[in-house]
Amino acid sequence: MMAQLMAGLFIFSLATITQAGVLKGVASGTFENAQGGDANFYKYYNNYQGKNLSWFKSGKGYACGDTPTYLAIEGRSFNIDLDTEFSFATLTYINGRNPSCGAGVPADQVDLKINLNFSDPVQMVQDFTYTLAFNAVLENSSYSEPTIETADYLYLPTEQPLAYFTHSNTKYTLQFTRFGKVDGDGGVIGLDEFHVMEGKQATANLYGKITAVEMSSAPEPGTFVLAAAGLLGLAGFMRKRRDDI
Repeated sequence: MMAQLMAGLFIFSLATITQAGVLKGVASGTFENAQGGDANFYKYYNNYQGKNLSWFKSGKGYACGDTPTYLAIEGRSFNIDLDTEFSFATLTYINGRNPSCGAGVPADQVDLKINLNFSDPVQMVQDFTYTLAFNAVLENSSYSEPTIETADYLYLPTEQPLAYFTHSNTKYTLQFTRFGKVDGDGGVIGLDEFHVMEGKQATANLYGKITAVEMSSAPEPGTFVLAAAGLLGLAGFMRKRRDDI
C-alpha cells in the first residue's frame, strides 16, 4: 500500500511540472579543465579571500609588475517556470595586469560546471558544463589608462551541454542564454560578450532557461542492437523453415 502511495505521489509530482511548470532549487558552480596559456599557473579554489565560492586563477602574477586574472562563480536559488529566462549565477571577473614579458600568459578557456539541485517538484541533481572562452589582452605599456582596447573579453559558450534530465518522458536541459546586469568598475556587457577593463573588476549575471531538448530522429544505439538481434533471429527462422521443407 505504501509503495503504491509513493508511486502515486511521484507521478503527481511529474504531472505538476507539465501543468504548472514550476521548478525550485539552488544552483552552484565550479571551474575546471582550463586550457591554453601557461598551465603552470592555473589554480582552483573552493574558498578564496574568506569567500566560500569557486574561484579560478590564471596567469603568473607579480612578475614584471603584473597580477593574475581571477574568475569567481556564485550560484543562486531559483523558483521558475519552464522556458522562462532566469539568472542562475553571478560571475565576477578580476582582470589582472596580464604580463607582456613572457611566462604566465592567462588561459584561453575554462569549463564552468553548473550544478542544479532541484527540491521541487522532485528532488534530483544535474550538472551542466559550458566552455567559456577568453580573449585576454596582454598589458601594453603604451596604454596609460584602461580602455576598451585593453579589455579582456569573455564569450558566451558556442555549444550547449549534452546533459539533460527527464521528467514525464520529456528531456530538459539548461540553456545558457546571455550575460546581463554588470556591477562594478570597468565592465561592459553584450548579450554574448562580457568585457572587463585592464586592472578592473566587474560582476555579471548569467542567464539561462530550462527548455526541452530537441532529440535527433536517429534511433538510439540500443535500438540498433535490438533491430540487429531481430534480423538475426528472423534469418535463423527462415533458414530453419527451408530446412524443414
